Amino acid sequence: SKSNAAGTGATNPTNSIVIEGVEKSLTDEVNSKLKDFLTQISPEERTEIDMLIRITQSYFGIVKKNQQDIVPKAINYILVTESLDTITTTLLTQLTSEGKVTQLMAVNEEAKQRRKKLVEEVKLLEQAERVLTEDIPRMFVRGK
Repeated sequence: SKSNAAGTGATNPTNSIVIEGVEKSLTDEVNSKLKDFLTQISPEERTEIDMLIRITQSYFGIVKKNQQDIVPKAINYILVTESLDTITTTLLTQLTSEGKVTQLMAVNEEAKQRRKKLVEEVKLLEQAERVLTEDIPRMFVRGK
């Protein structure tokens, strides 16, 4: 099985290791020592080594995939956060520098009239409650 992930050693059918970005003379030396080593080990050890190589390659594949997934998410998070900060700062600056805070905090004339009307209604309801709870029961008590 030949898998050639960047920076990882992968075995190929000639028992050579292919390492990207490494000089050929160094790769040849590593391959020569690897061949010597492989002739001295048992088939069971060779199977275990091959399994470890496959597991390591699989692990690095998973790590690479995770990094590929995380990077765009991190970039989006940073862009959204910076945009939010910029928009918030710009909005607050415009509101406070142009005297719009007083204008925006002012009560609408329509709301003032509605509030005044509701206050009058509350007073009338309080009077009605007093009549119902105090005055009418007194009338019945006196009448007896």
